[in-house]
Amino acid sequence: MSRRNVWGLLFVAAVVVIAIGLSVFMGIRNYDMYGRPINLGLDLQGGIHLVLEVMPPPGEELSEERLDDVEEALRRRVDELGVSEAVVERLKGDDSRRIAVELPGITDIDSARQVLGSQGVLLFKLEGEIIPGLTGNEHLVGASPGWGGDFGNVPALKLEFDDEGGRILRNLSRDHINDILSIHLDEAEIVSGRIVGELGNKVEVTGQNVTMEWAKNAAAILRGGTLPAPIKELESRSVSATLGQRIISLSLTAGIVGILLVLVFMIVIYKLPGLVADIALLVYMMIVYAAFVGVGASLTLPGIAGVILSIGMAVDANVIIFERIKDERQSGKRIRAAIESGFRRALTAVIDANVTTLIVAAILFYFGAGKVQGFALTLSIGILASMFSAIMVTRILLSAVVDRDPEKYSRYFPIKEEKQHV
Repeated sequence: MSRRNVWGLLFVAAVVVIAIGLSVFMGIRNYDMYGRPINLGLDLQGGIHLVLEVMPPPGEELSEERLDDVEEALRRRVDELGVSEAVVERLKGDDSRRIAVELPGITDIDSARQVLGSQGVLLFKLEGEIIPGLTGNEHLVGASPGWGGDFGNVPALKLEFDDEGGRILRNLSRDHINDILSIHLDEAEIVSGRIVGELGNKVEVTGQNVTMEWAKNAAAILRGGTLPAPIKELESRSVSATLGQRIISLSLTAGIVGILLVLVFMIVIYKLPGLVADIALLVYMMIVYAAFVGVGASLTLPGIAGVILSIGMAVDANVIIFERIKDERQSGKRIRAAIESGFRRALTAVIDANVTTLIVAAILFYFGAGKVQGFALTLSIGILASMFSAIMVTRILLSAVVDRDPEKYSRYFPIKEEKQHV
């Protein structure tokens, strides 16, 4: 075997080892984060889909900047909920005031409404009057759920203020012992009671209305920040996780059956070269999976379609190459020269076909949103991996096999009798 083929085989082996290593490493990380080796989108995992409309504040106009600020505030709140691969995006065209939100894995739609729909304005009132300087969240620097009370065994919302906010609370509480202080979130009273001591930078909110679930949601609202404009809910629906599991099962079955048929087809039609192409196809699938988990993408139904489509394109590239090698053999070239020339001549057709598809995928990703972008991403990853497997892996493996005994393996690309040269 030539030194070139030895280095080529070592290169393929290195790619396989790296792909497997990355898949295992990222799979373990994803399992810790999502409970599965790869994260699933809303259509497969189940969750909540909401459509919200931004309303103009009284007497004000809705500018593009304010719409963007609302979208960003909602995105921060979703991040505070700890939802992985959530979608928060403004709709386009006439619906530009509407924002679609997808929360994979979330099943409590009322809790999601509370977190996303709240204005997030924290108010302190003394004897029913709003306290100047503590209106809104200007001095709030932290909010977290926890346990509090005298024995540390009741749900609590723990608030932390900056030095100025702490100064206001200290002076207020010192001057108004035994007066009624109430805390409100969006005008809804959370807790009310008499001031019995001096307050400071940290306030612990407990009471009958404070549950651990409420404290978690309120903390997420406050950490996410106040919405720059009010919103109203236009649409909400839950996506069943059972439906998602059924789709995954059917997709896996279809994918396995399709791949097996492709593998068998290549062996039946091309014999040994077909087996080489099948091995390259398996390397391709390792690369795609490693790339997919490596970029942290969520698997969606359109994403599965993109992967399956790219598998077909990977096989198509090998078919083009093998047919070109046959043509080179018919012109009278020996097997080694036919392989080199066949790959070189097929290269233009393979690259042109894949680049045009990549351009379409790039357009879909740039102008699309949500699942369309997911489809474009998986399709692009698949196309790049298919080009690599067909142009590099198949070529290296086929050259290494033929190099062992050119005369023996030339029969897999035979020359028809009327074309043979004496």
